[in-house]
Amino acid sequence: MINRYQTDMDELLYEIERLKSEDKLIVVEGKKDMAALNKLGITKVKTLSKRPLVLIAEEIANETDECILLVDLDDEGRKI
Repeated sequence: MINRYQTDMDELLYEIERLKSEDKLIVVEGKKDMAALNKLGITKVKTLSKRPLVLIAEEIANETDECILLVDLDDEGRKI
């Protein structure tokens, strides 16, 4: 029987590899989030960096048609 921890890890590794292969811009909340993704080999990352969201949205729209938004489920992440 496969334990739950192994199943969760397998799913996480699968999602990391999927993010790498999609080659889409990933937008995260802060520098620590970007550093964590960089360590996983994901380098096409932009941070929100406490700038007005509308300015960041315009920047992203000028760079690409699609992006992936990764935020925490805390109050700030829910606002975004």
